Amino acid sequence: MKRAIALLVVVALTFPVAVLAGCGGTTTAEAKQEFRTDLQDFEDSLKNLADVNASTSIADFKSNLNAVGEAWDAVKESAKKVKEVQFSDLEKAYNDLQKAVKDISGTEKLGEATINIIAALAEVELAVQALFSKIGTQ
Repeated sequence: MKRAIALLVVVALTFPVAVLAGCGGTTTAEAKQEFRTDLQDFEDSLKNLADVNASTSIADFKSNLNAVGEAWDAVKESAKKVKEVQFSDLEKAYNDLQKAVKDISGTEKLGEATINIIAALAEVELAVQALFSKIGTQ
């Protein structure tokens, strides 16, 4: 009988702690910070993509483009956790960038295609800055 009572007391004391530990989801502040970090990483990857010149190899360009895609995926995921984030403008600008890259023909020189890509990157950057101004930088 004493064991049953002792067990009941232990369960009664530890159950609320276990339940509270399981409820420790991401706070709004943490979600915003994760989004800001992901958005900054996305912006950094865009800058690397924009840093093309005549000596940039196709392999380097594709590597930078893949980094942008990975950073974009992280932005989309973290944005789901922040209710006030409306990034339809950023999504449209990103899709336009993807289209500009896909429109590069096999015979076109990267320098010629760069004009369209840089213009698309500028639109994405504007959308990123608009989100930073809405969500804050800290």
